Amino acid sequence: MEAKIIPAASMPVSKWTGGETRQLAISPPSGTVAAQDFQWRFSSATVLQDGAFTQFPKYQRLLALRQGAGFTLQVDAHQQQVSSPLQMLRFAGSAQSSATLIAGAIVDINLMVDASMQANLWSAPCTTEFQPWPGPILPGAILLIYADQAPLQICLEPGAPPLLLALGDVLQLQSPQQPCLVRAANAPCTAVFAWLAPL
Repeated sequence: MEAKIIPAASMPVSKWTGGETRQLAISPPSGTVAAQDFQWRFSSATVLQDGAFTQFPKYQRLLALRQGAGFTLQVDAHQQQVSSPLQMLRFAGSAQSSATLIAGAIVDINLMVDASMQANLWSAPCTTEFQPWPGPILPGAILLIYADQAPLQICLEPGAPPLLLALGDVLQLQSPQQPCLVRAANAPCTAVFAWLAPL
């Protein structure tokens, strides 16, 4: 298993008309949004106003709310309101899509994967007691943990000292053989979890 902490300070932030996007992780590291030559990309966006999404024809998109009252997402002819962090939407990057804010700015979380990958994205509560990774571990999987609300501690192996994820950091685990253990470092919170695996 390979473990890599991506510090918040190293994450590039790009501004656009309706807000800004923080790139949390991307593979391969040389991939770019402009060239759309990445296999997968994990990001968070602060959205300040209504607007259309950029199209990514080769990718599937997974999208969830993290902060704010929510938004209404229009994807081609379909419309859905997102007002809870427990909701996760999955749609084709080739679709004509746009968001209308319900009541002011929001922060969302995004995962994009190409046709070679399967993936899932969700938020889960973290207590101050260690709990197992809250999801499956598939062969060849990549696990992502984003400490977007509070610091987390991650124990990769029984008896090993835990890794500390500071606020805003991401932990990327490559091909884990067993579940890691996760806890909130200071007080209960929620965190973002994702897995990706080859089809």
